[in-house]
Amino acid sequence: MGAENRQKLEKAMNSPLAPLLEREGNKRGESRRQEVDIMIYMLCRNRVRNYEKWRTVFDSNASAHHKAGLSLVHLWRLLDDVHTVFFLFEVHDLERAKAFISAPEGAKAGKEAGVLEGEIRFLEEVHG
Repeated sequence: MGAENRQKLEKAMNSPLAPLLEREGNKRGESRRQEVDIMIYMLCRNRVRNYEKWRTVFDSNASAHHKAGLSLVHLWRLLDDVHTVFFLFEVHDLERAKAFISAPEGAKAGKEAGVLEGEIRFLEEVHG
């Protein structure tokens, strides 16, 4: 098993998704855990008044994201519209993530950050 796959497996084993892992024996009769091909992500799009102001507020909420079971994976800004950002979180706890985005504090932070409009989608990773 390569180092990258081992890191992914260790991360999965320590995640709230660990119950989704299966035990499976290899050819030598040893037992090992293998990931089920499910990872949940939250993809967000925001149209913002001012990117720098939005980014400052977004970054200041990193601990709240973490407490909600979210880990930032990517952040993008459109080349032809610097007021539109997309960001992708890995979701470690779907219920906490949904509660976080539904909480009044989220709307307050969005208003403070200058979010004009946005949308959120939950996605599952599929392979094959």
